[in-house]
Amino acid sequence: MADNFKLPGSSYEEIIKIIKAYSSGKEGQAQPLDAIAQASGIDRTIVSRNNGFLLQMQLLMEGAKKTPTSECFSLGRAYSLDIREEVQKIWKMLIENNEFLTRMMSAIKIRNGMDKTALINHILYSAGSTTSASKVGANTIIEIFKDAGMVREEDGKILAVEKENVIDTNEEIEQNNQIKDNEQIVKIYDDKKIKNGTVVNININIDASVDQLDELSEKIKQLLKSINE
Repeated sequence: MADNFKLPGSSYEEIIKIIKAYSSGKEGQAQPLDAIAQASGIDRTIVSRNNGFLLQMQLLMEGAKKTPTSECFSLGRAYSLDIREEVQKIWKMLIENNEFLTRMMSAIKIRNGMDKTALINHILYSAGSTTSASKVGANTIIEIFKDAGMVREEDGKILAVEKENVIDTNEEIEQNNQIKDNEQIVKIYDDKKIKNGTVVNININIDASVDQLDELSEKIKQLLKSINE
């Protein structure tokens, strides 16, 4: 069953120009169509044709004059500054929050990849659109998937990019803090001596709990004294 999802009405490159134009104004301020057309260098009718898609992606807010969202500003600036990690992060978040695009990604994964032409036809059918402009828009969706780091193209086939097994940063910090609470490894001496023309490297590490360090202090002092004699 078709969803009547509003596909982009332009190529991927034009979509990026429009997003950058919307992000060039003041945040929270509605932008007239003519201003976006002038800033992007794209005809106002083409800009208007893409507003529906940008609204669905939560990059614009509804109104006679469209107001860019904070996500639109962040994405536009990331493109302008060529911060690829930020571009990928924002697109991925927007895609995962969109039911239609999430289902298109699921179709790719379930089939272990799809021929690009077959995927374009699947997007067109699912969106309930068959115009030539929509075909360009379906290809733009694939390019956005690529920019989000969610798919890759290989020999004419679109393949889902598998997630890496990465430990959550907060979880890693918590684990490290727990280790530090129970155990502390302290390097207390690092010296280099020359005896009979031979270089002798002396490294002493103490592996002990925090509570034990105080009672070891006297023994450590004696050890250092004997080394230096």
